Amino acid sequence: MSQALSLTPRERQPPFVEAALAICICAIIYTTLQPWVGWRAPNHSIFRYLGDSWPRFWTWFDVIANLAAYLPIGLLLAVRLRAVLTGAGILLACLATGLTLSFVLESLQNFLPTRVPSRLDLVLNASGATLGGALAVIFLQRPHEDRELLWHRPAIFGSESLPLLFLVGGWLLAQFSPQRMLFETGALVSPLVQSLGLHVERSLDTTRPSVEFAAAVLPWLSSIQAKDQFSLLIETASVTLWVSCIGLLLIDSLATHRTRAIAIVLVLGSAFLIRSTALGIRSGRLDFGLWISPGAQAGMLLGPLLLLLAAGLRRRHRLLLALMFALLGILLANILPDNVYQQQMINARSLPEAWRAVFSCFHLLAIVWPFAAVLLITRQLLRHDERWEGIPFMNESLIDGYRRFTGRVSNV
Repeated sequence: MSQALSLTPRERQPPFVEAALAICICAIIYTTLQPWVGWRAPNHSIFRYLGDSWPRFWTWFDVIANLAAYLPIGLLLAVRLRAVLTGAGILLACLATGLTLSFVLESLQNFLPTRVPSRLDLVLNASGATLGGALAVIFLQRPHEDRELLWHRPAIFGSESLPLLFLVGGWLLAQFSPQRMLFETGALVSPLVQSLGLHVERSLDTTRPSVEFAAAVLPWLSSIQAKDQFSLLIETASVTLWVSCIGLLLIDSLATHRTRAIAIVLVLGSAFLIRSTALGIRSGRLDFGLWISPGAQAGMLLGPLLLLLAAGLRRRHRLLLALMFALLGILLANILPDNVYQQQMINARSLPEAWRAVFSCFHLLAIVWPFAAVLLITRQLLRHDERWEGIPFMNESLIDGYRRFTGRVSNV
């Protein structure tokens, strides 16, 4: 039986993949053609860069960035095509897609005076898309009839794990937008207060309807934010909730106890490194201790404890808790008063136009991610099943003994 025929109907049509792929492509187009002004006709062929010599000056950071930018496109495309193509066909499709998209965008950069097309970027982009496709082929392959594959998906991932895994991946990308506290996402009030305040300050005509509206709304928005003395408590609660929420999503996505524990440690550690690196890029200095505030330290201690208590619940209850944690995280992000972290981001050094576009995409993702998480977790609740139960960090015989003991006590 062919690979396509062996897939279930649900695996053939993952509805969120097309939307995620379209968003990734739009983000690539937006960042590659920044600043979108000053278009002019070049006085040479737009394909001349294909014959130019390789650049003499390059950095490893640029290499990694070009590879990573197209990797999600290859990954999502492979997930979408695995119902109709084999491994080799998927890799060729990812290579062709990455090469075509990068070729078109690099060629269009000739019309922008501030952008320089590069053959190296073209090769790296195509390689990134192919690498993403290869990762999908490795981790999403199905078992052969005579043996079980080492990375057989059902042996590691849950029956409906892909939406939640993409959700966790989006949360990691959102960490590239440094906020006021560790792991913060979904902050709408503070940016809105700043934008409206600048609009009122810079307006010469205070009778304009937009200025009057901003002046009327500003006091109400400012009243939503808590007092400064509650900042430590809010930060502690926020970090605790997001650590627990991401951990619960990973528990629901992974099928074995060992992979759950390893994934939680790796994801949280990666999020911390990403947040610190992103702030270092913007501020000009890499300081990993900047995010280790007292509130963050307390949250990183309380989060795993709360996760350990919640991990033994049934799947529906775990998802309900993850949904509640996400909603509370959104609330805390919007009542947190501005602090030193926010001021440091305001005073960050000027970045190149392309980097400002990249960080603006990450900032938008950090705002909308928790709302997407609420919708996706709700969807998973509606598609609820009890395939995996039990606590992930302890021997399941312990929880089974506890259930038998409580059953006997209730019968006495």
